[in-house]
Amino acid sequence: MTYMTKKIIYSPFYRTKDQFIASTLYSFGEKLDSTEWVGNECYFLFENETKCKELAQKYYSGELKVNPRILFDSFKVIKSILFNN
Repeated sequence: MTYMTKKIIYSPFYRTKDQFIASTLYSFGEKLDSTEWVGNECYFLFENETKCKELAQKYYSGELKVNPRILFDSFKVIKSILFNN
């Protein structure tokens, strides 16, 4: 009898307090796992750190293109998290 094992790949979270980066990541479909409040600052924790770092680098270098409607909707979600806590 042959048993197959499933390999689990650990991917640490990408953590940012920048609401614009968080909105951009969210608009690209990155999964927001949770938020973490430290004093008055909110940190957004996204899954797939590698992909998020890649997107953040492209954000800063101006290489990203995103549908504005999706981006603004994502910004509303991020903003609601900040102001509803």
